[in-house]
Amino acid sequence: MARRLRKREYEVDLEDYQVRNLLRVAEVEGMEYWLCWAYLIHGLRFGEAVGERALPGIHMEDFYWQDGLVKITGKGYQGGLVQKVFQPVHSGVLEATREYRSQNQGKLFTMPPRTFRYHFKRQCKRAEIPGWEESHPHRLRHWFSNAVRPHTRDAFELMDLMRHSKKSLQRVFGATVVYVVETKRRRELTLKALEPILG
Repeated sequence: MARRLRKREYEVDLEDYQVRNLLRVAEVEGMEYWLCWAYLIHGLRFGEAVGERALPGIHMEDFYWQDGLVKITGKGYQGGLVQKVFQPVHSGVLEATREYRSQNQGKLFTMPPRTFRYHFKRQCKRAEIPGWEESHPHRLRHWFSNAVRPHTRDAFELMDLMRHSKKSLQRVFGATVVYVVETKRRRELTLKALEPILG
């Protein structure tokens, strides 16, 4: 029973102030942690940012600095396939990225995924976030989903923005669909969601 209670507590949605507290803790402990959490609150999956399970993660060559975009290689609609999307990035996060990684080649994040997971849990504890014992970086993607939902037109736009699987979209809408959220609209929605955290 105790295990189930902890799991239920872990699944409680993060509040804005908790995300801000986590970022403050991360900034003190190391800029690579802060950057990782900052990209995840853009709605990225952990593997899309760090690189895991055949996903390459973010590389410096993926940035389109003048356009404020990063090319994300993520989970595809079908097993074994990947899809790429140009993700708008908050200007403050872009600036921090350039300051932290002055070179224009190689992976943005150099630590192994397990290190990020360990320190995410530890930093959640320091930030006094409930359910820190079971916390996983994917909580930040969940936060983005909740933050951006009020600004989307409908459930399809939200699922499309989050790049949910083809099967998930078909299950809800009963038809074959493709990603249709244009970059301009994606930027608008992303910045609105991030405003309480990054300004």
